[in-house]
Amino acid sequence: MTSQFGALVRLLRQRAELTQEDLAERAGLGVRTIRGLETGERADPRVATVRRLADAFALDEADRVELFAAAGFARTPVEAAPVLDPPPRSPAPPSTAGSPTPPTNWPTPCGRGGSGRRSSGRSTTPSRCPCGGCRWPTS
Repeated sequence: MTSQFGALVRLLRQRAELTQEDLAERAGLGVRTIRGLETGERADPRVATVRRLADAFALDEADRVELFAAAGFARTPVEAAPVLDPPPRSPAPPSTAGSPTPPTNWPTPCGRGGSGRRSSGRSTTPSRCPCGGCRWPTS
């Protein structure tokens, strides 16, 4: 069953001559989210989602109020926090290519971690765990 909100999103999308994929990209949402909202499968959208859709459609204030009302919000939540881009991902861990020993803070198959139990003169072979202190099969 299509909700009033879902029907309005579909109408606005078709009026803007956008596909679900185009709208998802423009709004920064997933295609499954757009599809779910339009079909009523996702009947309780978040404020941030409605705001992203309103921005993607470039709605004027009256249409924005109508979209928020259809989503179940009494008025456009002006005082709500603005939609921000997701926080940047943390940098990738340092590369260990060419190094036979993982960094000391990484887990190992045996669960002991590279805790320094490894003697400095001993090399890790494929048949041993990188922690160097057990014979856990690594293959």
